Amino acid sequence: MKYRWVDNNSDVRIAAVDLETGVIEINRQNWNQFSPFEKKYILLHEEGHYKLQTDSEIQADLYAINRVAGIEPKSLKKSIDTLYKVGILDETRIYELYKNALK
Repeated sequence: MKYRWVDNNSDVRIAAVDLETGVIEINRQNWNQFSPFEKKYILLHEEGHYKLQTDSEIQADLYAINRVAGIEPKSLKKSIDTLYKVGILDETRIYELYKNALK
């Protein structure tokens, strides 16, 4: 994956991927507020959109959690905390992460 820094003048609040090119744009001003795990999760989430060629936030979440599960301690909790930190309060997305973890 390729990355490109953008500033607050762009439409990108934290990170976004171009589904055609796979380039992930990262908002430089907002990026440093995140921990290394949160950054990894956000980038994997955007990679999920591209690799799966989907606009589905749930599918991108599942892609990201499946890549950190078993590698990162407390990955489910950290993933959910990341969603809350970026302002995602969608209970359906949270439920899907839990459901996936319990498979």
